[in-house]
Order: sequence, then C-alpha cells, then structure tokens
Amino acid sequence: MPSASSSMFWCLIDDQPIVLDIQRDRYCLLTGKTAVALAALDPDAAAPDKRAVLEQLAMLNIVAAQTSEISPPCSHRIAEREIQHLPPPSWLDLTEVMIALFRSFSQRRWALAKRVDEFRRRKARTPSAPDLPLAPAEAVASAFDRSRRLTLGFDQCLVRAFALATTLLTRGYHPAIIFGVQLRPFAAHCWVELDGRLMDDRIAHVSLFTPILVL
Repeated sequence: MPSASSSMFWCLIDDQPIVLDIQRDRYCLLTGKTAVALAALDPDAAAPDKRAVLEQLAMLNIVAAQTSEISPPCSHRIAEREIQHLPPPSWLDLTEVMIALFRSFSQRRWALAKRVDEFRRRKARTPSAPDLPLAPAEAVASAFDRSRRLTLGFDQCLVRAFALATTLLTRGYHPAIIFGVQLRPFAAHCWVELDGRLMDDRIAHVSLFTPILVL
C-alpha cells in the first residue's frame, strides 16, 4: 500500500489478502472483517464505499487513521522466460559476485525497510540503458549460480536477490527484485527479473508464488 504507508504492500491469493509490512518486517494473513474490507479494494471487485473500508481498516490498525487512499493489490506478472544455458563465469565476474554476496550477507540484520529504501535510491540513480546486451547480465547470473557451492552457509533468497540485483545495477541494468508469497503452507520467496527474464530461478519454482512487492 505505497500511498497509505510506504512500508505496506498486499496481494490476493484465492481472495485471501496477505499484507507485507516491511517496516515491521512481517507478513500478515488477514481473516474475518479485515480480509473482507481489504479484498473489497481489489479493482476487479464490485466498487466499495472506499471511505467506509478505510475507516474499518483503520479501526483494525491496518492503516493509519488519516489514510485517504490505498493502492490496489500487486498485479505483477511473473517473467515467462528464464536463462536456459548459463555461460561459464569468468574469475572477474565470480570475484565481483562474491564481494556482493558477502556485503549483502553483512547487511542481513538491517531492517527490511532500510534495504528496500537503499535499493530503490540506488536504482533511481542508475540511468536506464535499454539497449544493453544481455550477455554480460547472463555472465553475472552464471557467476551467482556458480557461487552457490561456495556460499552454502548463507544461501538465502533475500541475501542473494539483493546481491544479484545490486551487481546488475553496477553494470547499468535495471533489474527488479520480486517478493512473492504462497499459502498452504505459507512461504515467502524473492527473486530477480530483468526485462521479463528470470535471472536466478526457474519458472516452475517462482510460479508457485504470488508477487506482493516489486522493487
């Protein structure tokens, strides 16, 4: 819900609202009146009395009392392409990747909101270069894939996603970090996409998740 609070975002899974509060670093599965009120703001649903919905959500401590607008649920479509054949990574790429991974790992105790804000600022400062060839980005992805066997101690999707996306930014690309969730059982995951292509995962895996936040 970026317009209500830059720390709150949500999605719908089978009409079940899930909220990501990055300020408190938590996911909330909403039920009862809260779920009904938030789901009513889905643009595909019948038009609700927005003021009444906001008042109800404020009473339930989902939004601040002064909130006047809430954005719709995340509608990001997961990338439909993936890298089929990773080229052998160079030692230079692998070294850069390892440095990025260790830096990201050292920031693992940062509040999620801090990591998100820093990545957004860095991405905003990076000039867009849409004509960059894909091969250098694939080389970075290959180095990250190879690094898994060297970094088993912190093979965490959040650590790796921020490290990969940051490395791609330094190369002039504009990657997106996607946060996704699933139900039954509940699980959260994040991955990196670049121009509609998965850079660090497989479609068969990420398709199990519903995007809730795109950076």
